Amino acid sequence: MALKGTGVGIGTDDPSEKLHVSGNALIVPTEANASGLEVQTSTGNTVLRTGGTNNPRVAINSSDDPRATLDVNGYMKLATNASEPATCDADRAGSIALTSTYTMCICDGSTWEVANTSTACTW
Repeated sequence: MALKGTGVGIGTDDPSEKLHVSGNALIVPTEANASGLEVQTSTGNTVLRTGGTNNPRVAINSSDDPRATLDVNGYMKLATNASEPATCDADRAGSIALTSTYTMCICDGSTWEVANTSTACTW
């Protein structure tokens, strides 16, 4: 651990922020229902919040406890893909991808299919 001005460095001798961690970090709530982590802007708007011990979920752009595994208040951007973005297998079942023509495809565990159909996606 290093102290430099008003900065604390863990895994670094030259902290560039008030807290600078170089390497992995583990944050463990001390209360059973405590939030695990909350990140705010300088104006106090919460941009990332975890649900904590009894609610292993993540909220983006919300100060409320997350209501789903990933709870996004706003919109989400997906990149388009000119070719299959990954092999569709059991580990990727439920993944969503867009083709270069903005067709939404879902991995069913073995094949990328056009959403709400049984038609194979063409990239």
